[in-house]
Order: sequence, then structure tokens, then C-alpha cells
Amino acid sequence: MKFKAEIKKVFEDQDKLKAVASVILDDCFIVKNVRVVDGAKGLFISMPSRRNVKGEFAELCFPLSKELRTELSETVLKAYEAALEAEDETPPAA
Repeated sequence: MKFKAEIKKVFEDQDKLKAVASVILDDCFIVKNVRVVDGAKGLFISMPSRRNVKGEFAELCFPLSKELRTELSETVLKAYEAALEAEDETPPAA
């Protein structure tokens, strides 16, 4: 499976939320609102989720294997790093 991640927004003032991305799967399916979060063990991705009846958050969609989740995570985090580098290279507005 081929992934392509597009960072839609980078947050500088948020505590743990660092960015929101869309992920395109095999150029035919898109997953929106994948979040880049700064946790206790470093950056990780959080798939779209909603609160269930018990008040807990449950992912709406997710990879079925550890390997697929790792590949998806690496793709989104690389896109996030690239977005940060692009922001650093952009000259300040006058």
C-alpha cells in the first residue's frame, strides 16, 4: 500500500497537538484529520476518533497490522518534519 501525507495545519501554540494531516491511500482513498501529537515518548499520530457511549475515545479507522501502522506513522511524521523545514525557510512577511 502506498501512502501520501499532506500536512493541512501546523500548530505552534497548542500544548500537545502539533499538526493535522490528510493521508491518501493508493491514490484512491483519503483519511482526514490524522493528528500529530507530542506525547511523553515523543511524536506519534492519532487517527480520527470520536467519544463512545462510555466517554472514551475510539478510533474511527485504523491500520489492521503493526507494520502498516508503523509505515503510516513514518509517512505522516516525515511530512510533518518537511512542513516544519518549509516554514523555517519561508521569509517573514513584511
